[in-house]
Amino acid sequence: YVGTAYTFQARAYDYQLWSWGNNNTGQLGQNSRTYYSSPIQIPGTTWRRAEQSTFGQAYDAWGTKTDGTLWTWGKNTQGQLGHNSTISYSSPVQVPGTTWSDMVHIGVEVNQGGANSTYGASMAVKTDGTLWAWGDNEHGQLGLNQGPGQLAAISSPVQVPGTTWNTAIGTLSGAAPGRIQVIKTDGTLWGWGQNSQGSLGLNQAHNLKISSPTQLPGTTWSNVSTSLYYTMATKTDGTLWGMGNTTYGTLGHPTAANYISSPVQIPGTTWANGEGKLSVGGNSVAAIKTDGTLWVWGYNYNGVLGQNQNAHPTGTVSSPVQIPGTTWDKVSNQGYSSLARKTDGTLWAWGFGGYGIIGNNTSVNGGYSSPTQIPGTDWTEVGSNQYSNYAIKRI
Repeated sequence: YVGTAYTFQARAYDYQLWSWGNNNTGQLGQNSRTYYSSPIQIPGTTWRRAEQSTFGQAYDAWGTKTDGTLWTWGKNTQGQLGHNSTISYSSPVQVPGTTWSDMVHIGVEVNQGGANSTYGASMAVKTDGTLWAWGDNEHGQLGLNQGPGQLAAISSPVQVPGTTWNTAIGTLSGAAPGRIQVIKTDGTLWGWGQNSQGSLGLNQAHNLKISSPTQLPGTTWSNVSTSLYYTMATKTDGTLWGMGNTTYGTLGHPTAANYISSPVQIPGTTWANGEGKLSVGGNSVAAIKTDGTLWVWGYNYNGVLGQNQNAHPTGTVSSPVQIPGTTWDKVSNQGYSSLARKTDGTLWAWGFGGYGIIGNNTSVNGGYSSPTQIPGTDWTEVGSNQYSNYAIKRI
């Protein structure tokens, strides 16, 4: 009313971190190794984002808080947790610093003489645009201009040259066995590590190892997401591009080539940019368009493509197909299962159902071939891997 003064106070929200699924190395952050088939809260109310290794059996995890602190937990074979040790932890432990923005773990399990070992590396960006690396360096993935294997492991963060790395979520990605791709603030895309199947997009030989950041052509890159043998990236004009292995139709269009070592465009110009709009894992891709539709393609392992069929007639889909709905907001796909959020705050999962990863209080080795809702309506962020999931809830 005229002449009346009103005072408004912004509501303060808590942001809780929840996890569920496989927990064999404490990667759920519950101070235990118990599996959970429904979301269970990790202590704390100021979480901003969380995720796991980008490949392998998801043996380690990380999360950032609203105060800029970075926390890691799980298996720590190569010092990939950044705690200046190789001690594993089943609860979050802080990495030094208070200006962290985004991070990626690269994890891979290898069998040596019948014994399984886990190798991992980590990369994280700070709010000042600096990029930091630690963990295993077998493939030059730490980007420190050292020959592969020259530095077996670094257990504390070391800076990668440069101060203009993009701090936005979705501009930093990594994949096993050792590959990093990052976008700078000027829209350039850079990659290094092992060039499996031409997945660095540098038009260079398969499996070439590069130990320093090397630029891909173009200056309008916006988001990037990587998997074992291929990479997907969007540009600011709404186009989507793929590079690397094509075996399971992962590059989004039929081709006779086994791999393509330079970026090729996936049809369409309305692919969305921003956090959570693009996610690749294993041999499948999930991407959201500007109209809120969700599209998938690749290998339909246990119904991970969400098409209400546990296996596509040919096993693969080489062109984008839509998952029902028009209000999809964020997606995390890791090849075995997918986790996605809608604009109404609901959370949905589908794909492999073992270890309780679907989060509906069941554990079945068969797949869920259509999105299944996880209880709750205040979910804000999603993160996943092969057998475990994470999500942030606003309270």
